[in-house]
Amino acid sequence: MDYEVLSGSSANDLKNRSDAKLIATNAFNFSKTYLLNDGSYLVMPLNPFGNSLHTSEKQELDNWISEGYFPSGDEANTFYLENRPQIDNLPAYQEKLKETLFGFVFKDDLTAAKAMDEATIEHIYEILKKKKKIKTFKLHFLVLLGDFIISKDQSGLYHWGKLSNKQLLNPIIKPVIVTNEEEQLYFDLEDSIYGKWGYVGVQAILHALASDMTKKGNEIETLISFA
Repeated sequence: MDYEVLSGSSANDLKNRSDAKLIATNAFNFSKTYLLNDGSYLVMPLNPFGNSLHTSEKQELDNWISEGYFPSGDEANTFYLENRPQIDNLPAYQEKLKETLFGFVFKDDLTAAKAMDEATIEHIYEILKKKKKIKTFKLHFLVLLGDFIISKDQSGLYHWGKLSNKQLLNPIIKPVIVTNEEEQLYFDLEDSIYGKWGYVGVQAILHALASDMTKKGNEIETLISFA
């Protein structure tokens, strides 16, 4: 390995004592690349607390940028990196993800899966919780619940999208429900299911949406619509 991962404070110390010169700002993640006085390179994220990368190899730096992946070790983007093909191409994987989930929960009896309602969704979550498979089927359940919510929208505006937050070297990317594309409004379903307060049920999530608890994209976020 010809590079080292540095904490925010360590990277800042290195930059300050190395007569660093800013040579590039990367649009991919809003990071900044510095040339140090020993000829090495330091890449620092927008978030001062995020990990940075230090390398003496220009080719290695160019590869990170061209591939759109920085081996920074940040855990905030683990969910996306483990499910990158499915999240990047969600419309193509939606039905397969749900079928896999139904197969696990209902086995050969898919009658309940065909009549999807709130009670069935809550039952599915309880089965996953009981069998300690919440993490295994995280994306599957998120897609199931998201599709159900979108189907209940009477405005016709709701659809799937992908949010890219560029505060770390690897942008934090997650599937979201776009509630108003023109105004760049979205609902963070992942946070509502797996966030700080845990899963609170379909009704609570629908109430949050009805109460206009949506978020608006900002200058470090990119909202990509799948509609």
